Amino acid sequence: MTTSIDHRHLARLLATGRVGLGILLFVRPRAARSWIGDVVDEPGGRVAVRALAARDLVIGAGVLRAIDRGESLRPWLVSSAAADLADTVATLGALRRLPRGAIGVIALAAGSAGVSLTGMSEVD
Repeated sequence: MTTSIDHRHLARLLATGRVGLGILLFVRPRAARSWIGDVVDEPGGRVAVRALAARDLVIGAGVLRAIDRGESLRPWLVSSAAADLADTVATLGALRRLPRGAIGVIALAAGSAGVSLTGMSEVD
């Protein structure tokens, strides 16, 4: 049995999640505590989380806009994969000093990067 995947629909789902996560972390940066630890209690930690949140919000909104306008998703999927790979590598590099929840972030970011990279070969 062959299953067909609608990569644009999958991109929409991931982008919607990215927008939601971006909004959540921008409004409540301390929600990143399970990822990066108590540094979110410091002003610099909250600034960094909000900057990442804004990045995710913009990338997610860009994907959604491109889908709605029938534009190429490739540039947005490249950005999405690059951001997620950066999060994966940075988190892996500090994993021994981070809370256990960081493992979930690695799984989420690496999985999202994989979906974006796969989608790039399947969409215009």
